[in-house]
Amino acid sequence: METGQNIRSEQSQPEEKPTIFGLIRERFNARHKQVEKRLQRAPFTVASSGLCCLVLLSVFSCMGPQPKSNDSANKQAKRTFDGEPWIRVLIVENAKSADIAIKGLCAIHTADPKTGKVTAHAPVKTLDGLATSTVRPDGEAVVIEGQARYSGAIALRPQGRDAITVNGNRFRGELVIKSTSKGLRLINELPLEDYLCGVLGKEMPLSFPKAALEAQAVAARTYALFHLRSKKGKDHDVKNDTRSQVYGGLAAENKTARAVIEKTRGMVAKYNGEIFQTYFHSTCGGLTVPAAWIFGGKEFQPLSGAKCGRCISSKYYRWEKKMTQKEMLVSLRKRGFNIVAPVSEISFENWEKGRYKKSVIIKHAGGSLTIPAAKFRFAVGMRSTAFSLTKNSGGQVEFEGEGWGHGVGLCQVGAKGFAKEGLNGVGIIGHFYPGAEVTKIY
Repeated sequence: METGQNIRSEQSQPEEKPTIFGLIRERFNARHKQVEKRLQRAPFTVASSGLCCLVLLSVFSCMGPQPKSNDSANKQAKRTFDGEPWIRVLIVENAKSADIAIKGLCAIHTADPKTGKVTAHAPVKTLDGLATSTVRPDGEAVVIEGQARYSGAIALRPQGRDAITVNGNRFRGELVIKSTSKGLRLINELPLEDYLCGVLGKEMPLSFPKAALEAQAVAARTYALFHLRSKKGKDHDVKNDTRSQVYGGLAAENKTARAVIEKTRGMVAKYNGEIFQTYFHSTCGGLTVPAAWIFGGKEFQPLSGAKCGRCISSKYYRWEKKMTQKEMLVSLRKRGFNIVAPVSEISFENWEKGRYKKSVIIKHAGGSLTIPAAKFRFAVGMRSTAFSLTKNSGGQVEFEGEGWGHGVGLCQVGAKGFAKEGLNGVGIIGHFYPGAEVTKIY
């Protein structure tokens, strides 16, 4: 980025002393076309829709709410990409306010309040940096305190590679700010590979073997591309937490993450020539399971399950869960299950292999209730749906189980184990997604 002032054409007129605002305006206008060209998104077409520290629940995508669509696990995305695309990440939602700061020249554009797409080529305002300022909603308007009030959604586009700071966290790319009836929504839009640099270390410890990290990078990229622009009319593609993939912005990047993402640049997993939803989780406990068991829908070969046996080093390979019967009932009631004490019997409907459960049947003073295993798991705080009852007496309830997460797709600790045995990243992908192939698409 140039740092000098623009040189004016020589004219036969008295020299005019420029103001600081005039210099900023001139500098921006002189480079506007160049900046806009840099900010253009790579074109694509859509024919159809999409461990960091093991003791932290928040860093595992497996722990997020399960998809509502019964066939979501089996869908494939028919997309072509001409170069690296950009992705929209929801980083703040339903907030009363947010603090932002910008280093360097930045243009403010009006944006569509529904999709966040910039609506005008020319900026409504140009800032030569912005000290930490509070942004708040005002009806449908956005207010940057000490600056201005904007009647609708806005997009902040820094010039060059300067980062935008949001609530103390730095992010590459651009920022869309919009006001809704529930509060502020902030969407970080940036090149996909930059996004992945902020994901990798949040989803897998960067101390893991390179082959495991490379497999995770391919899975994360494929997952992101599956969801890219699949939410028609929405303002984002993915969220920044376990509902999608955990994304930490610049703070999550380092040389290792950059090197792995660069080495695997543009590499995705495909089945029959199309990308698919590459689920992953912390620890499978011995074998991964069909997506249809967890998310519903039809059997799908790459998500049909695979033997692992390499995640035995995980502290969650086997686990126990103990609670009082009262604690269990309180947790279930909070989730809307009306159970009357005492509970006389707890039984299960099982899947055909492993300890994985379809449902939990509870006989209690008020009758009998069948609860889907996934809902029971989250209600009482189980690490997976692969568990067995070991005690239900004296007011105590005890379970033992295996694995952490939904058990579908890539087992992250298992990937570590295979990498230590010499399997490369492509081989790890092929093992955990049977029938899938790794392809470079850009």
